[in-house]
Amino acid sequence: MTRHVWLLGGTGKVGDHAARLLVAEGLEVTTVSRRSANPGRSYRHISLDLATPETALPVQVGDIAVNLTEATSTEHILSILQHGAAFLETSATAEYVLPKREAVRVANLPGTLVDCVGVAPGLTNLMAHEMRRAHPNLRHLHIGGELGLGEHAGAAATRWFLASLGAATTAKIDADWQKVPTGFLSQKFPFQKGRSSRLAVGFPFVEQALLAQEFGNDVESVLTYLAFSPPWVTRLLWTALRLGMGPLASRKADGLTRLLLRVPQIGETSTRVVVTGKDDDGHSAWLRLETGEQSRATAAIVVATTLAFDPARPMSISSIADWLSLDDAVAVLKQTHAQTRMTRSNEVERDAVTAKSGQNTKEATL
Repeated sequence: MTRHVWLLGGTGKVGDHAARLLVAEGLEVTTVSRRSANPGRSYRHISLDLATPETALPVQVGDIAVNLTEATSTEHILSILQHGAAFLETSATAEYVLPKREAVRVANLPGTLVDCVGVAPGLTNLMAHEMRRAHPNLRHLHIGGELGLGEHAGAAATRWFLASLGAATTAKIDADWQKVPTGFLSQKFPFQKGRSSRLAVGFPFVEQALLAQEFGNDVESVLTYLAFSPPWVTRLLWTALRLGMGPLASRKADGLTRLLLRVPQIGETSTRVVVTGKDDDGHSAWLRLETGEQSRATAAIVVATTLAFDPARPMSISSIADWLSLDDAVAVLKQTHAQTRMTRSNEVERDAVTAKSGQNTKEATL
């Protein structure tokens, strides 16, 4: 029987790419949103306000719903899971994902929730798990994402970014959970081979909370950061956030979104993710993935997770790491962006700060 996939909020950039890829895989696809269908589509569309819980989707056992919008109500999610369908969550917002996760846990329904599906979160989770597998003694994980501005993100993604600038999130820092405003932290990451590390600013992606829960006391801190290419945009953002302009940008997100989508595209079309780790003795390691434009990369990961999901393995709550391996994700990204490559530090090295303190600076392997 052909698997039926429902793309909730599927008329945006990611949804359009994902729908075409899913149809090419022979799956039956229906997009759902308040907007009209995209022109030239080869799949069904339903116009529905997903924020209104009174209207239920006609999902069946074995169907998969992919959530590409934060407008989807808790009632819709629980209804989908009640019918024995799977619900794949792509949101990066902790304030949206965590309450939905708790509602699913309490309800204990026959369907399966799969969260952190995409690039960030998603690919970032898989890379963090790989770092822990390769270097089990790492106690601090920092995840940096850099987005090239050579192609505009969709309106929904742009508005989400601006709205998040006024947010704060609970992050695990030095074994304590602290409330961290967007931009409060910063770190430099080796985003490109042969180039110096570049600034990224603290950004409240949901995986910093979920990964901290998954790793438990074995990891003392998990933090997420965001950067842009060209790098001067990141520095401009960092300055604005330090001047307290984040809440203003959040309140004016709608108008600023319209303005930014009219600004000429600048820089390269790229997506880079780096996960760095450090142990208690100052040894560090990193894992880096470079690929192309983010919306296509996200769609590719969404489709790969959809195809990997196995209804014969029922789980009430899961994440992308339960269904997809990092190697499989990289292989899928290479099909979408031929320039995709993953590199890692050859060995775990002594941190430069530790070296300056006069301690032994010889390379070590954990």
